[in-house]
Amino acid sequence: MKLHRRILFITLSIGSLLAAARVGAADRRPSTDDLMVAVANQVPAFGGMFIGRDGLLRMYLLDPRQSAAAQTAIAAVFGRGRVSFSGAQAVQARYGFTQLKAWHDRASARPSAEA
Repeated sequence: MKLHRRILFITLSIGSLLAAARVGAADRRPSTDDLMVAVANQVPAFGGMFIGRDGLLRMYLLDPRQSAAAQTAIAAVFGRGRVSFSGAQAVQARYGFTQLKAWHDRASARPSAEA
């Protein structure tokens, strides 16, 4: 009987931990990088963006002719009304965001214990 209670307790405990882990993952807000990657997935020419001191949006694009597509993707990912596109400017990029992110992730990865 004691063995059955222990097994039941362990099973319930594991189930609770798994449920909490799922809730924690679902509650995690996407990072700015996550959002930028989502834009880049829709517009591969997207290299990033920032709001200048003048309050205008600057979008780094490998192909500045993709400005309209980038604006549509930014609005879809960040939410309409969260970003003003009035006076938005495309800036020539040398690298796409996904490439920059991959380099960042590799550079910031902890060295392995074997190295």
